[in-house]
Amino acid sequence: MRIDANRYLNPTRSTASDQRGFTLIELMVVIVVIGILAAIALPSFLSQRAKAQDACVKQVLRAAQSASMIYMIGNNNSFTGMNLTQLNRIENTIQTRAAPVAADRKGCWGSTSFAVLRNAAANAGCGTAVNATNFCFRIISASTVRYNLVRAANGVVTRNCYVPAGAKRGGCPTSNKW
Repeated sequence: MRIDANRYLNPTRSTASDQRGFTLIELMVVIVVIGILAAIALPSFLSQRAKAQDACVKQVLRAAQSASMIYMIGNNNSFTGMNLTQLNRIENTIQTRAAPVAADRKGCWGSTSFAVLRNAAANAGCGTAVNATNFCFRIISASTVRYNLVRAANGVVTRNCYVPAGAKRGGCPTSNKW
């Protein structure tokens, strides 16, 4: 019986010559398919960031509404004197400065213009005069959508959002009510 020394001493030589790899055409087809799938999926993933930023803004507005009601109960059923510092003591997720700097990554990823509006002159865009029985909060999200939360004297709360021309809708429904 004769032993093939090549087969036992160098087993990879025989198996490497028997194997076949992918052809260039097969690799190109796979790359094209992956590219098409990425082109379809990428826009939907990019819109998710704006929706997440807007969801954060809505959460802060709801927290501000709850903190305002707690403030009112402790202040003889009046919103008089309410400010961001007092609301922050009740709910610490509420920002205490009117316009966070762009580098500040706390809060809602760069959202700006969070303000408690206390009078009609400062009430631009809220749609109601503000007094001891009313309040209005407004935040402009990082996606540039403006969110308002207004409590009227009769206790009715309205939540509106406004999308500037050319901006992405993000989390603002087409009805502009959230």
